[in-house]
Amino acid sequence: MKGTFGAGFSQFYIPEIQRFHFPYGLTYKMGDTLYYADEIAVPFLDTPVPTVGSVWLDSIDRSTNTCVVGLHTVPDAEALSNATKAFFKNIISNASISETEKKERLAEIETQLQSRSFFHINTFGEYHMDYEKGWPLSISFQIEVQVDAQHPQVRRNVNSIRYERVL
Repeated sequence: MKGTFGAGFSQFYIPEIQRFHFPYGLTYKMGDTLYYADEIAVPFLDTPVPTVGSVWLDSIDRSTNTCVVGLHTVPDAEALSNATKAFFKNIISNASISETEKKERLAEIETQLQSRSFFHINTFGEYHMDYEKGWPLSISFQIEVQVDAQHPQVRRNVNSIRYERVL
């Protein structure tokens, strides 16, 4: 079902969702994707990393008066790579090793992370909303972190967070 809506959902959607970290507009169409700039905090990096986010109205179930809003964010690859390099450079610079060894290690890091990041992050979210009243019924997120250590084995960690609001 494709169509514009602007009833209770949009009246509550904007202020409620802004508390989490998103964005713009008062009406959406089914299937339309809204792209926006955001930032995420990566635990061991000093500065937030810019991301490109997207949000869309995924489905409406008129029988239960609910709808699902999807979310996907991906950090800017260059910014994540630069922040990762800065993190490792800081560790190496403060290490108790000779200046020659520091220079060698810094050169290794620069070579290994020349055009890519040490890891990649994808965040996927779903907001299950009351379509008429506009409040979230449940919010679930999945964060995928893929570590690429230039090793024969690539390690992937998947963390899930689920939040449910009791009505």
